[in-house]
Amino acid sequence: MNWLIACGTGVFITLSVFFSASRTAFSALQSVDRQRLHHDTLLARPVVYLLGRPAATDRTLLIGNIAANVAVAVVGVELLRLWSPNYLWLNILLVTPYLVLFAEFLPRLIGLRFKLTVAIVAAWPLSFFHFLFWPIRILAGLTVSGFARLFNLQGKSSHDGLAWAELMAVLDRGAMVGTVDPLERDLIESVFEFDDITVARLMTPRPDIFALPLTVKWDELLAKTREARFSRVPIYGSRSDDIVGVLLLKDLLRFRKRPLRTPQQLKSILLPPSFVPASKSAEDMLREFMDRKLHMAFVVDEHGTLVGLVTIDDVLDELIGDIEDGADAMEIRQLHPHTYGVKATMDLDDFEEETGLRLPEGDYHTTGGYVFHELGRLPEEGDVVEYRGYRFEVSAVEGRRIAEIIVHRPAQEAL
Repeated sequence: MNWLIACGTGVFITLSVFFSASRTAFSALQSVDRQRLHHDTLLARPVVYLLGRPAATDRTLLIGNIAANVAVAVVGVELLRLWSPNYLWLNILLVTPYLVLFAEFLPRLIGLRFKLTVAIVAAWPLSFFHFLFWPIRILAGLTVSGFARLFNLQGKSSHDGLAWAELMAVLDRGAMVGTVDPLERDLIESVFEFDDITVARLMTPRPDIFALPLTVKWDELLAKTREARFSRVPIYGSRSDDIVGVLLLKDLLRFRKRPLRTPQQLKSILLPPSFVPASKSAEDMLREFMDRKLHMAFVVDEHGTLVGLVTIDDVLDELIGDIEDGADAMEIRQLHPHTYGVKATMDLDDFEEETGLRLPEGDYHTTGGYVFHELGRLPEEGDVVEYRGYRFEVSAVEGRRIAEIIVHRPAQEAL
C-alpha cells in the first residue's frame, strides 16, 4: 500500500511539472516560433492544432495543473502521515515549498527557456488530456462566462491579450535595436489603446473652463476673448453650468462696426452646444467630431450635470500629440565643451555626420540601437559603452528602451 501512495505521489508531481511547463511554453510561443513548425510533420501537427484553439488549450492546461497540484497535496499528506506523527508540520515545511518552487517556478522557467521544444514534446500527451477534460472544460467555460456577464466583466479574450502582448514585445525589441522608430512604436500603442480611453480622461474639468456669461458687455467680450486667444468660447446663461452656445471669434469680426448690445443679439450668433457622456470612448468621440464636423463638446455625468469640456484637439493630442512633440525636440545638444546629450532615436547617419565618428556596422540604425547592441542586455541608467575614445553613457531609460545618451568626446576633439 505504501509503495502505491509513493508511486501516486511521483505521478502527480510529474503531471504538475508537465502542465506548468507546458502552459508557459504555449503562452510564450510567438509568430516567429510558429513559423518554424512544419504543419506536415507528425510532431508538429498536435502543436498546430492546440495553438489554433488558444482558449480551450489554456483551460485544459489550467485544469490539469490545478488538479495535479491538489492531488500532490492530498497524496503527499497521506505519505507523510505514514512516516511521522507530525505529518501536518511536515506537510507545511515540505509540500508547500515544493508546490511553489518545483511545481511552479522551475517548470515555468524551463517552459520559457525551451518553449518550442517543450511545446513539441508535450503536444501529444496534452492532446489526450485535451480530449479527456472536454466536459470539465466546457462546464468551466460556461461558468466563467456566466459570472462575467453577471458582473459585467467581459473584455478582450485571452487570445487577443496574448496577441497584443506579442505585438508590443516585437515592437519593444525593434525599438531597442533601432529597427523600429520608438515614435512609431508609441503611435501604434496609442492607436490600439485608444478605445480604452474615455472622454473623462481627456476633458478640461469644469472649474478650468474658460467661458463668458451671455450678459457680458461688448467691450469686455472683445478684451477677454483677445486675452484668452481661443477660437471658440462657451457662453453660459444664468449659471456657469447652463451652457447656451459656443461663440466663434471669427463671427465677431462681422460686428466690429455694429456691436452686439443685448444678450439676445449675442445668442443669435452662437452655435448650439453639443453634450456627451463622460463614459464615451475617445474613439467614438473622434468619430462624432468628424461626422458632425464639431470641434468642441461639453461633458456631462450620469445626472446631466456639466463636468468638463472636450475638444477635437484633446482627442488628437492623446493619439499623436506626444509623438509630434518628441519629433520636434533637438536630437543633439552641447552640454559642455566635450559632452553632448543625444536622443536615442537619432539616426546613425545623422550622428556620424554631426560627430565625424564612424561606428561599426550592425543590425541597428539609431544611436540607442548601437548602445543596446553593444550592451547585449536590457539597458540601465549609467551603463557605459566605449569606442575609439568616445564614451556613450545611458542617461535616461523609458521602460526597456534607451531614451537619451550622453556622449563624451576625447578632449582633443570638438564638434
